[in-house]
Order: sequence, then C-alpha cells, then structure tokens
Amino acid sequence: MDILRHLRDGAKLSARDRQPTKVLSLLSFVDELLLSIISHIDSHSSLCNLASTCSRMQGLVEPFIWPNLLIRSGHHAVYVNDALTKRPERLSMVRDLSIRYHYTVEEGIEILDRVLPYMEKLRFLHIESPCPNNDPWRNDIDTFESSTRVDYKSLFTPLLNFKVPSHNLPALQSFTLHGHGPTDTAFDFGDLVAVFFHPTLRSINLSCTNFNTNVAASDIPPEKLKSTALQYLTFIECNVYVSLLDYVLRLPKALKELSIGERLYVFQSCIPTDEPRTSDPLFLDALQHQADSLTVLKHIGGTSAFLRPRITNSEGAAKLRNLKTLRHLDLGLESSLIQYLRIGGCPSSLQTLRLSDEALASSGYHQQELFTVVMRDIYTLVIEKMSSAINVDICFAHTPEHRGLHNAWGGPEAGQQNRNVVYKLARALKSRTCKLRVFGQRFPRDYAFIPPYMYGEDMPTEELQYDSDRPWTFKGVSWQAADDDEGRYCTACADEGQDCVLGSIDQPCQRCLQRGRVCSYAARL
Repeated sequence: MDILRHLRDGAKLSARDRQPTKVLSLLSFVDELLLSIISHIDSHSSLCNLASTCSRMQGLVEPFIWPNLLIRSGHHAVYVNDALTKRPERLSMVRDLSIRYHYTVEEGIEILDRVLPYMEKLRFLHIESPCPNNDPWRNDIDTFESSTRVDYKSLFTPLLNFKVPSHNLPALQSFTLHGHGPTDTAFDFGDLVAVFFHPTLRSINLSCTNFNTNVAASDIPPEKLKSTALQYLTFIECNVYVSLLDYVLRLPKALKELSIGERLYVFQSCIPTDEPRTSDPLFLDALQHQADSLTVLKHIGGTSAFLRPRITNSEGAAKLRNLKTLRHLDLGLESSLIQYLRIGGCPSSLQTLRLSDEALASSGYHQQELFTVVMRDIYTLVIEKMSSAINVDICFAHTPEHRGLHNAWGGPEAGQQNRNVVYKLARALKSRTCKLRVFGQRFPRDYAFIPPYMYGEDMPTEELQYDSDRPWTFKGVSWQAADDDEGRYCTACADEGQDCVLGSIDQPCQRCLQRGRVCSYAARL
C-alpha cells in the first residue's frame, strides 16, 4: 500500500536531500522502472485503483490486472463482461480464470458465456458451481435448482465434429470442473466427453459426476488415437464407469498421472448403477492404453456399500506388472488392485506404495479398531504376500467419522500397542532396505469437510507421524526409553561397571545428568 500511495500521489524527496519547494513525481520515471514497481503490488483491488488514476497508469497496470481473475458472484461477472466487451483487447490478457460462486449470488454468472470462448490465450480454467450434495439440497430435502450457469459443454462440443476441426480456447492447458446439470441430469457427464479431444489440454480435474455417456471406442477416428497432450487426469468423488474410461484413455499421447476417486459419500441422486466401474477387471484393460507412460496411479475404490462383488482376472497380475513405468502407486485398502499385488502383480519399476484407509474410515469402525485392522491388512499384504523391495507410505484419513491418528501414540495401553505394530512393520521393511512413513490427515479447525473441497472450505493437510529413518520417534517424541528393550543402557555407565538408571523419554540417564556429561543413550534418541 505504501508503493501504491507513492505512485498515486507522487513521492517527495527525503527532508535531507530535497529542495524546499521541489517535488519529484514517480510519474516522471521511465516506464521500465514503473513496471518494476507495479509488479510488486499483490493486491488486485489496489491494482484496479491504481489503473483508474490516469490514462498512462491504466496502460501500464492493466496487463497486471487481467491475467488472473477470480469471479465469485453474478454481480462481479457482469462487471467483468462489461469491461472486456468495452475493450476486447483485454480478452487476450486473461491467462487464469476461476469462476467459483455460491448459490445465493449466482444470478448473472451466465453472462460470461459471451466472452469466455474468445479468451484465446487462456491457459487455466476453473469452474465451480453449487453442489446438490450440500445444503439446502442435501439428501433431496429440496429440489436442486442451481445448475451450473456457465455453459461449459458448449466450449468443447465443437471438438466432436471430426470432419470440420475447430476448437475454442486454443491455449488452454488446465481445466478443473465441479459442475452440474439441472434436476434429473445433475450428475450426467454427457457431451463433455468432447473435452478429451482438446489438443492442448495437459490437465483435467473432474469432480462429483457420473463419468459415463453413450460413446464407443470404435467411433474414434484413427488419427485421434494417441493424439492429445493430456498428462494429468483426476476424478474426485465420481462414479467412474470403465467403458468411458477405456474410451478416453485411448486419446492421450502419454498420460503420466491418473487419479481415480470413486464416491465415498453417496447420496440418493448419485447412486451408481450396475454397469462396470473401476472395481471391475476391465479397469486393468483400460490402463493398458497408457502402460508405457503412466508413472503415478491413484485408486480409491469407493464406499463398500456400493462395491460390486470382487472378480479376479487370471491375467490381472500380469496386466498390473505391465505398467512398466509406474513409480508411485496410491491405493485405498478397498481397491480392486490390491488383490493383484498379493499374487505377484507389483511392477518392477515401482518405488513407493501408498495405502490409505479413506473408505474404511467411513465403514463404522471405532478408531482403535480401525487402526488395528488397517495395520494388520497392510502387514499381511506388504510383508507376507509381497516380496518386492518398495518403500511404503500409510495415510490415515480425517473424516467426519474419524480424526485420523488423533492421540494414537501416547495412550497408556493402546499407545504402546500401536507403536509396537508400527515397529514390526518398519523392521520387516528395513530388512529389505526399504522405508516406512505414516501420515495422519488433519483439518485446520478439526472440522472435516468432504471432497471435493469448495471455495472457502478447509482442506486437510498431511502430518508426518512416523518415519523409519527415526525408528523410535512418533510425532516428534522419542519413545526409545520406553520401548527399546534391547538397547536401554548408557555406554558411559557400562564402561564404569555401574548400573544405568534411565531418564524419562528424551532425557539422559540419571548418572550422566548428575555429572553433567553427554549421555550416549540420550544421544541416540
């Protein structure tokens, strides 16, 4: 704000250096210097105020105003539309557009349809409209009437006209969508399948949709196969049907990361059908289209209430091994891919296996029971069934039902039991020269939201609870004095032939403490 005040009003020389009546205006500076100063202003409203001071400042400041736009209401959308329409050259300045609004202020958002197709240099587009899973429509208490006001499908449907190639937003690199149709079609994906034919998109993030539509892989023109730039594809809280997934995975030249989050929170209006989803063996067939490029794969199979009976494909392990560039595999313990890891399906390229309890955390387990079940299943999988030398990460989710690893390590009985379970797994992995890390999710205010996280909602962070590089330490506290039965001694006392009286956790032994010397035991903690 100090910079802004000087730019608007002119800055005077210091009292020591200035002439009594002489004032130096920063407007007399060359444009290069002014641009350098303007670039340090990080307040969007301050930039707008500065642009309104004079025509010269407007010309200098506007390129800093328009690249990043966040539109939160219909009123703001009308203002932006008017400004862009008045000076169309501003359209080419927009690089990153986020439209994220609440249903109480949605009137007028639709006016953006007039200008959005003409943002030829737009690289990042984020559309987030109200969700029927939230109040006041949760559980169909009221009729959902806040369908997405931006006509995002029309932006991409020209891509389905294969005979006359054309597309909007020719520079678009990233598209994030949380959008819904009206009433009965609120969760339908439909014609938005066209987005997967966009030639420059590198990242697509979709949430809260039924990923299904009436298309066939045989209808894809041969020149469109392996043709797009898509590298990152994410589904959050979706019903992902294998038929459409197989279709879209035929299109990218080289997909690097695929994250599939099936629904953990199912409401009446988005109950999955009986058509095959990613719990079906056909899921592995779809993955084969990107077997030569996929480096990261995440799969949350969804809530157990709607998982289909598990079917094991006799070739499933070989198909999973065929993902020969896979480095990181992130699975919920309910994932259908777990069964193939048990029977030799681990790709030789895999470096890290990450396992999470997101689905189990919503299945009615008590906190301690959940921890016991998760660690037992992971030990059985990783140590007893798998022989691969891979590092293991475990993440305990913070959900409305469970608070991750809240007070898991310090309890008088359960705490030591939980630590012993972790020690057992860490030692087994160490014998293979592998590492173990344990994470716990936490929401900043301890109130758990459900994904996808809307504008203004807290997002969980992952706190490192345990790292086998510090084998006795949990959440910053060393438990070696309490848990290390084989090494509970101080070498200084042993060399003197004296009994060693250990201190409390993270403290030297009593003899070293009294003599003011370095305790070899404490130094190891």
